[in-house]
Amino acid sequence: FEAYKGDDFRLNGFSKDNKINQPQILIGLVVNEKGFPIYYDIFKGNTFEGKTIIPVILSIKEKYHINKFTVVADAAMLSADNLIQLENHNIDYVIGARIANLNLEETRDIAIELNKTDKKIIRKGNTIYEYLDKRGKKDRSDNDKQIEKANYYLANPSKVIKRSKFLSCDSKKTFKLNDVLIEKHRLLEGIKGYRTNINNFSNELLIARYKDLWKVEQSFRMAKSDLEARPIYHRKQNSIKCHI
Repeated sequence: FEAYKGDDFRLNGFSKDNKINQPQILIGLVVNEKGFPIYYDIFKGNTFEGKTIIPVILSIKEKYHINKFTVVADAAMLSADNLIQLENHNIDYVIGARIANLNLEETRDIAIELNKTDKKIIRKGNTIYEYLDKRGKKDRSDNDKQIEKANYYLANPSKVIKRSKFLSCDSKKTFKLNDVLIEKHRLLEGIKGYRTNINNFSNELLIARYKDLWKVEQSFRMAKSDLEARPIYHRKQNSIKCHI
């Protein structure tokens, strides 16, 4: 808004332009697979973006009289509270699972069952696990680099700039390799998890729909660059709504 004074609607919040000292609003934009906008809503400027997805979904369902609705999203968009709300509103979902939170025993069981077999899929409860050779090669390369960095920091403690994820520190601030975490990451190489409450479709179809997310993300990036929504010089809420 190119202004420093807000109101009950234009509020300071997280700014991707690093303008934390200027009031803003938050826009929730919904596009189709071609990037064409089909729905939007606006929120107060200090609204956390994770709090916008449920209101937008419920508004779309009501406006377009949609009975069956399935949410496909990455793990970052849906908190535990959001998942509970989806369940309460009988909304299906397929989201990325945070498999890094598994304990070592669970990780071992999953890795043994998948047995590094390319494109093998298993399901345990509401989580689907898939192994891909291509993903495994990338994960191994990433882990090799992290372990190499950790060993370098161990050999050169004075050059430690930021903490390595494979190093653990005791109360005496002595660093050592976190062998448990390294083993877990090695076991998870090539494995991707998907959390879902859907039971009447094949695991392969659910994973395929999740992998379509890149198309949505690509089209959304196009929409953000093509829709010249900024800067906005309005001050009153009604004028802002009309502009958007």
